[in-house]
Amino acid sequence: MITDTTFFTNEPGYTMLDRFKKTLKHVQYFDVLVGYFRTSGFHQLCESFESIDKIRILVGLNVDRKSYEIIESVRSRGEFDFESHSRTKNRQSC
Repeated sequence: MITDTTFFTNEPGYTMLDRFKKTLKHVQYFDVLVGYFRTSGFHQLCESFESIDKIRILVGLNVDRKSYEIIESVRSRGEFDFESHSRTKNRQSC
């Protein structure tokens, strides 16, 4: 169990990105509820997600234009695969 309660300060080594990268080294599942989702942030964490067995992201209010375009492109090709995260993970790359 991780008990590090360091604050996010945006100083080198203490940013939210640094904290996520450090924390994600110790998780098997990543479930997150976000109001706004940006592919740029997801891309910065992509390598940290490699060892995670299952990732679920529930987006609330808004996605950026790039996320919308990716989702619509995949949807139009009928490639959504909600049954197998391992197949999706093997198909995608950072």
